[in-house]
Parts: sequence; C-alpha cells; structure tokens
Amino acid sequence: MRAEWSIVEALIQAHIAASNKKWKAYEASQLAYTARLAMLTAFVEGKSPADCAAAARERIEQ
Repeated sequence: MRAEWSIVEALIQAHIAASNKKWKAYEASQLAYTARLAMLTAFVEGKSPADCAAAARERIEQ
C-alpha cells in the first residue's frame, strides 16, 4: 500500500504542476486528503492495493 500511495502522491504533484491554475496550499492538501480517503475506503472494502490506487487516481482526475 505504501508503494501504491507514493505513486499516487507523485501523480498528485504532477497534476498540480501541469495545471494552469495557481494552487493554494489548502487546495493541494485537500486533493491529497480526498485521494487518500478514496484509497483507504477501497482498502476497507477489501479491494487489492492496485484497485485502491485506482480509486485514488480517479479522485485526482475529477
């Protein structure tokens, strides 16, 4: 799970860097929190680590 989360964190940073918008600190942390919540929710539902990371990536792209 930690390896999957580190990949998700890198995707969050890349998403923020690629955005035309100037992100405030709380906006970036909120994105990370929602991605983490999606990942942990999928984990509690019994999904595999890859599926958990996929759930987190979906939240980033929204």
